[in-house]
Order: sequence, then C-alpha cells, then structure tokens
Amino acid sequence: MASDLLFELAVHPDMPSFDLCADAALYARFRNHLPNFMRTFVSASYLERCGLAANSSNPFIFNEHSHNNFIRGFVKVYRKAKVHVPANLYNSYQSQGLLDPDHIIGTPYLQPWDPAGYTYKVAPVRFLSDKNNNRYTIICAQPPETWESAHTQEAPFDDVSDAGFSSTLGPASFVEVLRNKLDPEEIARLRQGKRGRPRKPQRTGNRGRPKNPLTLKVKRRIEAIPLSLPRYTSTVDEKENEPPESDEGEALEPQPRYRTRSTRSRYPL
Repeated sequence: MASDLLFELAVHPDMPSFDLCADAALYARFRNHLPNFMRTFVSASYLERCGLAANSSNPFIFNEHSHNNFIRGFVKVYRKAKVHVPANLYNSYQSQGLLDPDHIIGTPYLQPWDPAGYTYKVAPVRFLSDKNNNRYTIICAQPPETWESAHTQEAPFDDVSDAGFSSTLGPASFVEVLRNKLDPEEIARLRQGKRGRPRKPQRTGNRGRPKNPLTLKVKRRIEAIPLSLPRYTSTVDEKENEPPESDEGEALEPQPRYRTRSTRSRYPL
C-alpha cells in the first residue's frame, strides 16, 4: 500500500522522511493526498466491486470476481509487472527526470521530453529489495549518495496474477478459499472431453445402406467432369466398320452376342 501511495505522488520509495518534510511543496502534496488515498478503500466503488459481488452463495467458494476487480482496479505497482500511468502523472515523472536512468534525483532536469499524448502510458515496474523491506516503483533515476539505500540493486519478481493458489492481497485472497480455486489446466482438460461411440447409421426404412452424404471432395470430382464429351473421330477406315454383306450383296443383320428365348426364333442356328 505504501508503494502505491508513493507511486501516485511520484516519490521514490527510498527517499528519507527528512527530505520529504524539508520540501514544503512535496510535503503539502503528500499530506493532502494521504486522506484521499485511504478514502478509496471505503468508497462506494470499492465496496460495490470488491465487497458485495460474489460468484456463488457458497461462502467457501473462491470469489474470483472480487479478487480480479481488486488486483486490476485498486493495486497500482505492488507486485505488478507493469502499470497504466495516467498521462498527467506520467508527465510529472518526465518533467522531474524520474524516468531517465542517467538523472540524479534532486538535481534540476534540463533534458527535453515529449509529453504523453494519450490518456495513459504503460510503464514497467522495478522491484527493489534488501534486508529491510521490499519496494516497487517505476522510477529509473539514480538516488543521491546521501540516501542509505542508494545502491540497492533491482531484483526480478513474479506478477501477483501468477501467484496461483498462494494467498496474496485483497478481501478475497485467503488460504481457506484459495484451496477451492479452480485449476485452469484441469478445466481445459475437462473441456476437451472424450471421444464417444460412432454415430449410428441413418435409418430410412428402405432396403440397403443409405447413401453417403455428398462430401466436398466428391462434389469437386463431379464438377470436374465436362458437361459434353468431345466427339469421337475414328482413325480406322470407315469400310472396316461397315456390316458384312451376303453373297447377294445385301448387308447382313448383326447377330446378338447372347442367344436368349426371344432371339432363338429370330436367328435360328
């Protein structure tokens, strides 16, 4: 919570309290903003989004709706990999040189900077850790040598959204209900399902098997067949294809290939 408060004031978390109180303008801004920051957690918006909405009537079910609203709407930089900085606040950081890693905090910043033209800017969060405490900030400028923690190195950390079943922060993050949290991998496995028995054949009441449905592959084969076949031109002499002639010169009627009852009387042996 302290890291989020100092983030909204554009103050480095390692700044000594003496230096903060010595600057009259900064101290007045800090004193006026502190009550407003604490009032956020009793506001109607906070109670409606994080204190009233529930996923189930079961009190032991993890309230994921309330947890996500708290992490996304009321946590700024604490254990967050990146933060959406409002344009006015982002310009305040730039004007003081707090986003320039070559600048020393407390000295005049004379380098040109481009104001943010959008409603917000996305900035990465830095994690500073030592034996005393952990701090989260987006400030990249170098602290003065007079600060006790001036040489604290940046350390890697995991985003709060990747905590899994571990208790983190918020009105819904408790060990008892986190044990009832749904496992995303198990949900994905159950959604895939198992292959069932093959579909029963269509019953039409007619004899034989029903026709297979017209598939796209068969349809393309049918469409590839030309509508009119090309005319056949024989290369053999037409006289070879003429029917044979009798001794009197008359053409003989072609004999059938098979002898049936209807052709026996017509073509006797």
